[in-house]
Amino acid sequence: MSPRSERRDFLWVVSPPFRTAPHRLIGAGYGLTARQSVELQREFRFVLNERDYDEASAIVENEPASQQKMAKLGRLGKGSITLAITKYEVRDGIKTPQGSIDGFEWIEFEEQACVPR
Repeated sequence: MSPRSERRDFLWVVSPPFRTAPHRLIGAGYGLTARQSVELQREFRFVLNERDYDEASAIVENEPASQQKMAKLGRLGKGSITLAITKYEVRDGIKTPQGSIDGFEWIEFEEQACVPR
């Protein structure tokens, strides 16, 4: 992997929604509490190389929303990850600059990943 690709997020370009992605955060955020966050289904696609990243990124940035756009991104998102939170413990009242939130003491999860050859 080149240093350039290490700075790129191969997941976001083919895992909608693209601008706001509460399924990519485990914990409080995007208007959800930590407890609500663990209930989200987390199924992701990812590109396998920089060329596919560049193509997918251009599609996301330049093409209007359509079934054709999603089909193109689906073709580029060859890898997949499914993450399921199976157990967790929440701690209430964690102080942040924005106020108190709930957060995790610990979480357990199961995942499945597929990277095609």
